[in-house]
Order: sequence, then structure tokens, then C-alpha cells
Amino acid sequence: MRQPSCLARPQATRNETAWPRWSGPLGVGANRVQRVGVVTREVYTDTMDAMDLAAVDARLASSPGGGDWSRIGDALQRAYAFTDFVHAMRFVNLVAEHAERVQHHPDILIRYSKVTLTLSTHDANGITVKDFDCADEADRIHARLAAATAS
Repeated sequence: MRQPSCLARPQATRNETAWPRWSGPLGVGANRVQRVGVVTREVYTDTMDAMDLAAVDARLASSPGGGDWSRIGDALQRAYAFTDFVHAMRFVNLVAEHAERVQHHPDILIRYSKVTLTLSTHDANGITVKDFDCADEADRIHARLAAATAS
């Protein structure tokens, strides 16, 4: 019986292996860089502890987009509004590309022209620096799209 194509080993192209291969600096606290096809990922190799609530609230207050983000239990959450569904999906796709690169994925709720991101580090059972890094990047993506839409 023939193996379904979805289970077949991918074919290697010139100058790359068919399966993911680790490369880049490895050391204590260093991130691994993983190249898979055309996607390069930064992977946090050290385990992170959840921040205490006072540290989370202080970081929210000092963050550039901190006023728009809120702490909901053990997660960060923000809603973004767009002019239409297409712009909302463009934002979601860019956030997804970043999430794949850093291997830290938000929960994403899409309601036509409104996108809500929820960030939490499940391995740490709470909010970590990774969540704030992703929140900051989502804000930068939103600002770039807003500037491009305005011009």
C-alpha cells in the first residue's frame, strides 16, 4: 500500500536538508536558530519563570503600548481594530510569521475587523518576557500597517 503524500518525507533541495537542522550559537541562555525551508526561527532554549504580578503590572505601565495591553489572569490581552477584514487578516498573517520565527504563539480571535491577541507562556504557567516581546512586536506590526494604510 502506498504511503499518503502528507506523510512522505519532504525532498531536499540543493544546499539544504529535508528535515530541520539546528545551527547557530548554542550556549547558556542563548537562543537556537533553526532553519526550516525559507523560515528561520529563533527558539528560546532556556526555560523561563513566570513573572510575579507586580513585575507584570510594572512592565505594562512602562511599555510603549502598555496602556492598550491588559493582564487577564495569567495572560496579556489586547484588541486591535482595523478598517476591514482584509487588513485584519494581513495583521494576523504577519503576527503568525513572527510567532513561527520565535516559536511563541498567541491565541488569536478574529471577529471581522477586530483581532484580539492573548499571550501567555504555558510552560511557565504565566506571563514571561517572551509574552512582552511578542506583544511589543505585535504593536510594531500594527503601527506599520496603520502607517501604510494612512498613506
